[in-house]
Amino acid sequence: MVITKNHLLDESLLHDKACSIAAVFSVFELVALTMLWKWVATKHLDFLATFHTASSGFRMFLVLVFLGVVYAVVGRDAMAPWVIAFMVNYFVLLILHSIFFTKMVHKLLK
Repeated sequence: MVITKNHLLDESLLHDKACSIAAVFSVFELVALTMLWKWVATKHLDFLATFHTASSGFRMFLVLVFLGVVYAVVGRDAMAPWVIAFMVNYFVLLILHSIFFTKMVHKLLK
């Protein structure tokens, strides 16, 4: 396979598009999670640990569904940038959420 300048530009644009959509996906997911977190924290304080675990699993499910839709639209050959963007995004959010929820639980229990 010959790699041309146009091919590299197309790959770069596809990667940028995948990263942008992953960021938008995260914003919508975080807004929904924040609203649910507030409700659980005010109504059912004892379920916070379970909520954190469930939200992490639900986030992974949403990402898999989204990647399934992307696979149906772009095909197998163009999936690498999407999978990489969402994997990096997922692990960064998982770390940030773990830190955030740990701090929030400590504040609420004091």
